[in-house]
Amino acid sequence: MLVDILGEEKTAQFIKQREIVFSDGKKISLCSLTTLKNHKYSNAYLALWGSKETIAAIEPLGTWSALVLVTWLPKDSEQWQKDHAVTVLYDDGKG
Repeated sequence: MLVDILGEEKTAQFIKQREIVFSDGKKISLCSLTTLKNHKYSNAYLALWGSKETIAAIEPLGTWSALVLVTWLPKDSEQWQKDHAVTVLYDDGKG
């Protein structure tokens, strides 16, 4: 999934370093509840298998403008989707 968007080199860098800094200085961080404390000032977050708890931890951080949330269970993001103007990029329809 990431290779299609970032290319192989950037994806490898992203997975290894858990962060990409773009030429304009903006960055995206791969986070989990465990690693979020190390990435509190990112412009965007990619939360793989994000849960309600992950959403609740990212929301109050003041610097981000985008959150890409990939849930394991669709119910984890149901309330968040109702409360915010989210854009669903993909839904496999199995939830």
